Amino acid sequence: MANPAVFHLVRGLFDLALEHHEAGRLAEAGRLYRNVLLAVPEHGETLHLLGVVHRQVGEPGQAAGLIRAAIAIEPDVALYHVNLGLALHDLGQGDEAAACCREALRLDPECTEAQINLGLLLQERGELREAEALYRVASPSRG
Repeated sequence: MANPAVFHLVRGLFDLALEHHEAGRLAEAGRLYRNVLLAVPEHGETLHLLGVVHRQVGEPGQAAGLIRAAIAIEPDVALYHVNLGLALHDLGQGDEAAACCREALRLDPECTEAQINLGLLLQERGELREAEALYRVASPSRG
């Protein structure tokens, strides 16, 4: 995307999509994210966020595919792995979801989202001691 005008337009579309997403206007956000991907098909952040939208509207299979595509482009973003784990959990794939959270923690040991989500997954499986340890790390006492 060498053309600065195209870059500016795509950045504007992405920012508008993010604004809609954060406001809960998921259909509009999804439409705009797809428009960004028409211009830049391998935009990892857009693939990830479109996947998040699909999960939020109850389409975890679509979500997982899009987030996996984002991870293929940007494998070192911890939050992508966390959100893939959430989509996989929704699909009933608890072990894979836990593995995603562990990968997120490998990438970013201080990723609170990964700590909490892995704790919840472990709690569901009855692994309460490890879950409690993760919760303590995620929200240390304030004194």
